[in-house]
Formats: sequence, C-alpha cells, structure tokens
Amino acid sequence: MSIATDSRRETPNGVQNGPMLEVKDLVVRYGRGRKAAAAPAAVDRVSFAIQPGETVGLVGESGSGKSTIGKAILGLQKTAGGTISYQGKDITHAGAAERRALGGELRAVFQDPNSSLNPRQTIGASLAEPLRLRGASAGGLLQSKDCFADGGL
Repeated sequence: MSIATDSRRETPNGVQNGPMLEVKDLVVRYGRGRKAAAAPAAVDRVSFAIQPGETVGLVGESGSGKSTIGKAILGLQKTAGGTISYQGKDITHAGAAERRALGGELRAVFQDPNSSLNPRQTIGASLAEPLRLRGASAGGLLQSKDCFADGGL
C-alpha cells in the first residue's frame, strides 16, 4: 500500500497550522476479546499526515487495509494502537457525541461498484466521464487531462 499526496493547492489565507489529519502508528486488528490481541494486524503501524489543501490518494492491493484505515479514521472501526488527530485534536477514541460535534467534517464516500474503475478504460477516461456527463467545457476537460498527466494517469 502506498500514500501519495499533492500539495499544489493554496490554503485559505496561506495559513498552515499543522496537519488537517494526522495518523500515527495506526494498528487495527480483527478479532474479539482475548483473540483480538493475538490476531494479525490488518493495519500495522501506518502513519501519514495531510496538510490543509493537500489531495491524498491511498493505493493498494485488495485486502491491504485501505478501507480499514478509512473506517478507523471515521470511528467505524476500533483501533488496537496509534493515534488519529483531526485539526490537532485526538479523535482516536472519540465517541458519537464528539464526532457529531465535528459537524460532519469527516465523511465517507462509499464506492458504487457500478461506477468504479472499469478495467477496459484508462483511469483518465474513467475519471473524465463524470465531467463529460455534467457538461464540462472542453477547457475543463483539457485541464483535467493535464491534472491526470501530472499524476501519472
């Protein structure tokens, strides 16, 4: 699994007060009770930080822990170790009320298997399709194509 970041975007007012989201030494194990401590780690000491304005991609093989990391960040999966901080506040063990207080700032975008990447298309074509469907201008599509090229897609 790898994590790629792109920090070309400007942050509001140029303010940079540390990471927006920081994951340090995250460990997640599946299992219940005593078996959980002995279970192999689904996620083992993963660390990354996302600065304001950064775009981040989490890439890995099926079963490598991408969804598990996302669920842990959202509080949908218990962690066995490490910390998750949002805007400098530790939310690793935040309860439902604390998460509601975030005002929905952390949300999931669930994958629709009918609209996921088609192996018969290039990634660029798959990502440009929604832009075309929404009536993006030729200039907008060209700009998207440039962004895809910059990202190696």
